[in-house]
This record gives sequence, structure tokens and C-alpha cells, in this order.
Amino acid sequence: MKNLLIAAVALGSLAACGPPQPVVQAFNGDSVTVQTFGPRVATTDAEANRICNSAGRARAEYLSRKATDNPYLTDHLYACLG
Repeated sequence: MKNLLIAAVALGSLAACGPPQPVVQAFNGDSVTVQTFGPRVATTDAEANRICNSAGRARAEYLSRKATDNPYLTDHLYACLG
């Protein structure tokens, strides 16, 4: 019974894990680089917009992507416009 409880707790803690969140790698007021684990998704665009809005810019425009040394991570470059 104790082993079953331990297994249930371990499985429950794994179920609480969600997809990795995008991380801001660089920001200079005119552009922002957001790093993701995998492809660009809606949360990547939302994070870039949030950062650009914090600098008083209207929106973030996607420019390009760049591979990193880690094959699972990708850098996405956005221009802050407006």
C-alpha cells in the first residue's frame, strides 16, 4: 500500500508539469529574442508582445529564428514596432 501511495504521488507530480515556457534571452528596446523548447507557438508571440509593450511599443513583429548549440532550443527574434 505504501508503494502504491508513493507511485501515485510521483505520477501526480509529473502530471502537474506543463510545457516549458518561452524565455526572454535578450532585449534592447528595439528588438527582443525569445528562446523556446521546440517550435514557435502562441505563447512565444505573447511573451514578445508583453516585453515590447513594457517598453512602450505597440507590438512585436516576428523576424527570424536561429538554432542554438542545444538542438532542442530555438531563438526567435522579434522587432518592437510602434
